[in-house]
Amino acid sequence: MATMNFSLPDELKARFDARFAGRNKSAVLAACLEAAIEKDEAKARGKLAFDKYMQFRSTRSPVDSALLQNTLDELRREALEDGVRQIKA
Repeated sequence: MATMNFSLPDELKARFDARFAGRNKSAVLAACLEAAIEKDEAKARGKLAFDKYMQFRSTRSPVDSALLQNTLDELRREALEDGVRQIKA
């Protein structure tokens, strides 16, 4: 096991001690560190995905909004018709 030494405000330490009294504080802090690492890794993955999407999008021509709306409407109609056919079957 590794040891970490860091400073934090007195008020925060007092709140931590009160909240987690009687519990293994090392385990509580380890879980907090793990959660912070996972959150930061997820944020990095999201930024990478967004950057890749924006790069992909920059190579494509814009789509006319009316064409997009018509296509979505058509797909919805087809999905509804398929659902009705499945119910009747």
